[in-house]
Amino acid sequence: MPEALPRRLILGYAPPLGIVLDPFGGTGTTAAAAKALGRVGISADISPAYIRLAAWRSTSLPDTVRRRAASRR
Repeated sequence: MPEALPRRLILGYAPPLGIVLDPFGGTGTTAAAAKALGRVGISADISPAYIRLAAWRSTSLPDTVRRRAASRR
């Protein structure tokens, strides 16, 4: 899924520092977009392969994004 789609929804409906829940997380695009926009992204998926991929993607975010998200907790 292109990241532009969840970005529009997150900006329209999730307040800053809000929580974005994606129960069908897949590759973690929505959670990554949420983190990049200063929200907390939570995703879940039944596939272990997708969970590993999403975890890898969340750790491969730019360091500044991870630091900004961690400082708001």
